[in-house]
Amino acid sequence: MRPDCVTSVEKGLFRLNVWVQPGAKKNAFCGLHQGYLKLKIQAPPSEGRANKEVVAFLARHLGIKRTRVRVESGQKARKKSILINTNNEPDWSGITE
Repeated sequence: MRPDCVTSVEKGLFRLNVWVQPGAKKNAFCGLHQGYLKLKIQAPPSEGRANKEVVAFLARHLGIKRTRVRVESGQKARKKSILINTNNEPDWSGITE
């Protein structure tokens, strides 16, 4: 089942709204927060390191290549819009628990 923070843009393209907390002790999903999927990320927010870690973390958990995941908006903000380009809809169950 698709969580509220995910919308389908077109066939094979999904938008995921995330709220990122950089500088955490470990990378983790923290459930939903104000309509966003909250992520704790170890990387600091400087020099785009947190954005790169968000992309890698999401790709790993959704079982897709990092090149299929990109930050659409919010490069310098905690609230980000992530585009996921994949042939089949990912298994969202592991990210909202």
